[in-house]
Amino acid sequence: MAGPRTPYSSGAVGENHPGWVAPSCLFRLASLPPSADTGDMTAIRIKCPTCGEVDLSPEEMSLFMAPSGERLSYSFTCPECALEVDRPASRKTAALLIAAGVETIPLPIEDEPVLPPEDHSPDPDAPPLTLDDLIELHFLLQDDDALAELVHR
Repeated sequence: MAGPRTPYSSGAVGENHPGWVAPSCLFRLASLPPSADTGDMTAIRIKCPTCGEVDLSPEEMSLFMAPSGERLSYSFTCPECALEVDRPASRKTAALLIAAGVETIPLPIEDEPVLPPEDHSPDPDAPPLTLDDLIELHFLLQDDDALAELVHR
């Protein structure tokens, strides 16, 4: 004679009743609180240049990707001040936004900058860049008059 049937077993060994978690559990699934993992609860905390940190849903953001994957940017409209923000994104940031469910929008090929072939690699006859060259460039970039002169050449 078989043993008494329990609420979690139909009599077959290893078979669970659909209303119970497992044979060793003494509570029904219906008694568990609802799952906190609902798809629409993802919040992305991001910085607005005007308001500071704001929380957005993935639907409130867009991620733009160039076909080569070299140019990435994201945009959103701040819910506090209605400022439209567009920022460059690193590959890590893009991966996180995609994982959070942000819509990816491909950029048209013509929007991607194309360098002429002679600009793809450095001049083999050019002298190597030195630390002194970098220091000189640093001070040159801080000099507004020198920059204005370079721009107007």
